Amino acid sequence: MFIGVEELQHATASGHYAAMSTALDKADLSQWKEKVVGLGSDGAAVMVGRLGGVTTLLRAEVPHLINIQCLAHGLELAAMDAMKDHERMRKASNREVISQPSNRSASAEMIGRAKQCLQVLKDFQHLLFIVLVQDVMEVFSCLSLKLQEDGLTLPEALYAFETAVLRLTAMETEAGECVEGFLAETQNGTFHNEELLRFRESRKKLFAYTWTQF
Repeated sequence: MFIGVEELQHATASGHYAAMSTALDKADLSQWKEKVVGLGSDGAAVMVGRLGGVTTLLRAEVPHLINIQCLAHGLELAAMDAMKDHERMRKASNREVISQPSNRSASAEMIGRAKQCLQVLKDFQHLLFIVLVQDVMEVFSCLSLKLQEDGLTLPEALYAFETAVLRLTAMETEAGECVEGFLAETQNGTFHNEELLRFRESRKKLFAYTWTQF
């Protein structure tokens, strides 16, 4: 049942809580606190923060409240936290767009940055890590879409998580689809007609390492 839409006066937990209370009171559900059982929300701190989230504020008046968080959003937050703690992922996530300036307008600093970016984009190990991330993100994408299905049951969600873990674990010893395709495409040491840097030394060492070391 759709109750209504209430404009937030403040984007804080207390603002969300006040808007929710107002909407329910307007729907002639003034005694809703006596009947509410659970609250469904995303995993944002403003909603589920243990010190002052909406759930915490509501539990002060409804101690038996059950909070149900969006699994897909929780997955996204977990992935983002993992990426922030991974040094190589942080470097791969740094995006800098540099236009191709004319010789007259290009400063020495800009030319230097452009050359540095080119070196990174031609680095075999850097590109290999990016395609490895593609394989990992494919697993996360499949899991996220599954968690967003209507009518998903808890056993189905648990099975989806277990399947994702198995797929990721397999990548420690076996190349994923994107990595396998990249390795096949770069056998001659070039990628899109560009000669790759650190190719020979990396290929020699490649199969002596597990994928988790990239």
